[in-house]
Amino acid sequence: MTADELNQGDAWACPHAAEKTVDGESLCIFHLPLHAKTDHDVMRAVDATLARAANSRDPAVQRQTQQFIGANFGAFEPLSETLAGLGAAPLNLKHATFEGPVGGIDTIDADLLLTGAVFHDRVDFAGTRFNGSADFRGARFDDWADFRDATFTDRADFRIATFTDWAYFDGATCTGALRFRGTTIEHIAQFNDLTVTERADFRDAAFEDEAYFRGADFRVATFEGARFENYTDIRAAIFRDRVTFQETAFDDVAYFPEARFCAHATFRRLTIAGLANFRGITIADGADFREAVFESEARFTDATLTDAEFDRATFAAPAEFSEATLADTSFREATFTDDATFHCQFETGADFTDAALAHGFTLTQATIEDPLTLTRADLTDARLTGVDLTEAAVEQALLSRATLFGTDLRGASLSGAVISDVRIDDETQFLGQPGDARTDSTYRLRRISAIPVCVYDPLYPGTDTDISKAKSFYHSIEELSGRSARPQLQAHCSVRRKDLERRQYKQAAKRFPIGERKLVAGFRYSQQTIARAIMLYGESPWRIILTGAVIIGVFSGLYAATSGVNVRPIPSTHSFALLSGWDSAVSAPVEILLANLYFSVVTFTTLGYGDITPAGPESQLLAGLESLLGASLIALLVFVLGRRAAR
Repeated sequence: MTADELNQGDAWACPHAAEKTVDGESLCIFHLPLHAKTDHDVMRAVDATLARAANSRDPAVQRQTQQFIGANFGAFEPLSETLAGLGAAPLNLKHATFEGPVGGIDTIDADLLLTGAVFHDRVDFAGTRFNGSADFRGARFDDWADFRDATFTDRADFRIATFTDWAYFDGATCTGALRFRGTTIEHIAQFNDLTVTERADFRDAAFEDEAYFRGADFRVATFEGARFENYTDIRAAIFRDRVTFQETAFDDVAYFPEARFCAHATFRRLTIAGLANFRGITIADGADFREAVFESEARFTDATLTDAEFDRATFAAPAEFSEATLADTSFREATFTDDATFHCQFETGADFTDAALAHGFTLTQATIEDPLTLTRADLTDARLTGVDLTEAAVEQALLSRATLFGTDLRGASLSGAVISDVRIDDETQFLGQPGDARTDSTYRLRRISAIPVCVYDPLYPGTDTDISKAKSFYHSIEELSGRSARPQLQAHCSVRRKDLERRQYKQAAKRFPIGERKLVAGFRYSQQTIARAIMLYGESPWRIILTGAVIIGVFSGLYAATSGVNVRPIPSTHSFALLSGWDSAVSAPVEILLANLYFSVVTFTTLGYGDITPAGPESQLLAGLESLLGASLIALLVFVLGRRAAR
């Protein structure tokens, strides 16, 4: 911006004496083009002007003489230490242009002009352009430092500087490195819409009041070890390459909504004491939150995280991941001491191994495209409602008092998990293979032929068999379903558990050499086989009824094949014609068969009317055996019916 443009409309007039006329315009030494002056003459003029301002007691003179608006400077190198202690008036360098190095960065064995300088009053570099390097290392700004819309085309160095009042860098652009390492900003720091195309270094910086980075655009940025003691706003900022907040401390609210991280972002050992708001952020290539501490509420609503690690992170207050999209996210050994809501989408699974997710962990209606890992996770009081946890790894997890309404755990590995007191409903599924339509609903004919099993069962396709884990799994689900009014599930788990026991007895009988162990294993296998055939281990009354019918039919044939039965004539005083005109005449073989069948029924049921008796010793022996079998089966039937009714 030229002096002529600044003078338009009488808005501002250059207070310095004109020295030359260039293109019909009278210009002071500060506004002359660089080819019309030397850096040495300019620095002598700056030295004299600031000395005059410092020696004057008139504030108006001070304000006028310290205005360098739109000035053109080459190399801004010191002739004296006059900038080390300015007067009470602000130093106004708005829209100035520095073509060479500022601060003597390239000066050997010389005191740097702005290094260690103390600005007692406001210093204004708004709109200033630094075409050379700018060095403000160790400088002290006791009043406002205004670098709004400034342009740094080379390095800008504010290391270990101190800003005791507001620091404005809104809209500034730095195409070189921007360095604030170890800098202290005691009042509000504003870096809104700042653009740094190389590297921004805020390591160990201290922001003692509010800090704003809204809409800032960084390529590589590091805030490692920095401390933000008040509200921090990094809303809608863009980090185009690596960024690190490792060991950064936020003592108050950290506000990151809509921020976009295009490459890996490191938040390792980050500490946020106030609200941590990461709503809508996008981290495209890995986010390292390992060992981070969120002392207040953490919000990741609508966030998109790819390959994020929250291992050993601590969430001391509610954590909200609703509507978030998580891909390859790890929460291993993370601690959630308050409510944690994951009503979100897991694109490629998530790992919660050894995580403490107690006290209100909620995974409701989440979309999970790949299995989750919840091994050894503490899910006490968790709410996993309507969640697809098929093929999830939940071994040795603690699920005490968890709510699993509508949750699909088919194919999930639950060995060693504590599920004794979880809450389930009719829609909760534990058995079967994911995608098997036969196990989707109870009210389908094809469900009758289905044998849903757990992931450890030898009948489950594509997995390694572990009969011990399968038996433990079935036993846990059997107890759980018994308390949750799921009798069919309870019966099925009981049957599968005993089937596996029978399988083990059979394998043992084959494996052991002839001797006591082989005999015991074979005997137990036979017991289990008979129990399954007759009553399905006490779960099927229909098998007992069918077995009784078979026994009755077999024994009726045996009676006919041996000595037969005697039919005693019924006294006329005891006869009663139930149907008049009934022609009871039948052929002899049929009459004999019916008589034996009738005798078998009354013998099996131990009624013993006495109208038919066994005709010989063979029939008597058969009748005694049948009565014993009948009494036993009837007792079993009563037991099974009572057991099922109790469920």
